Amino acid sequence: MKKLTIYFKIDMPSFPAFGIYKWKENDYKVPLTFEIDNTKVRLFLENALSSLNAEPNMSYGGFVEIEIENPTSDLIKSLQNSKELAFEIAQKIYYIYEKTIERFEILCRTTGQIKNLITHPNISFGEFFNAINIFGSTRYPVQWQIDSEGKKDFQFSIKTRRGKNALFKQPQLLTPNKWKKMQKTLERNIFVQKEIVEILRIQSKILWNDKKIPTLEIAILLETLLRDYSKSMLLKKGFSNNKIKDLSEELTFNNLLNLVLPLCLTKSQLKNLQDSINKVNRLRKIRNDLVHGNIREKDINIEVVKEGIKGGLKITKFLV
Repeated sequence: MKKLTIYFKIDMPSFPAFGIYKWKENDYKVPLTFEIDNTKVRLFLENALSSLNAEPNMSYGGFVEIEIENPTSDLIKSLQNSKELAFEIAQKIYYIYEKTIERFEILCRTTGQIKNLITHPNISFGEFFNAINIFGSTRYPVQWQIDSEGKKDFQFSIKTRRGKNALFKQPQLLTPNKWKKMQKTLERNIFVQKEIVEILRIQSKILWNDKKIPTLEIAILLETLLRDYSKSMLLKKGFSNNKIKDLSEELTFNNLLNLVLPLCLTKSQLKNLQDSINKVNRLRKIRNDLVHGNIREKDINIEVVKEGIKGGLKITKFLV
């Protein structure tokens, strides 16, 4: 009975590894064993102090072993880079990578009771298999072996469109000019409201292609702001607290945004905010579709959400 083992490394930059360096050498040899698509998958953490003079820090990683009993001849051919078959096994390896990261995070947050864990988006399919050329030799990220034979590279690669990482584009850079502006803000003691900062935080999640939770978060935040604003305006117009309470079921996100808010605005204010109201309304519809199970996360139109956040930011600046 042959046994095929596939290996790849994973990076966990936000994993709180401060306690890991106290592990004994044998502790690192004990894996977490997952069952993913009827395949045995083992996750090992790496020794953070394995290199000489290393110091414990947040940069951390591990490696995964995928074990397959009695591999088919086609599977072995695919690992030997048969072009007709390599893409299929590459997809499965990447799927296992995603599921391993996902389940490891769940275990850390629940059984591990690790609260200060920051979620980063997984690297893309193309990046996962991106070979690295070092000093004239090519290093492939995935290896495999049959039984105790030596490890071999899975020489699969896929062309990816290269572009500058969003983190390094000009609008994201902290330039000397921005530094001076920040100092002037400090001197003038100007700080925006917490609601605006929270929207900017949610916006950053969207820019990292985290779609479902930020869409729900921004919708809840905007609905709450609109409800508070509407209640205050209704009180000013003579409505009693009891009457507003009786109307609470009618104060839906839709009515707050498209009915109450426009009625509370002057003509010039409405003209200034109408485009933003329309953008938030499209985001609201996506929120409703998510809540009612009409769409999945992958179906979310990210551009509509981004525009909705921009519109919500403008409305929030007016409301607060």
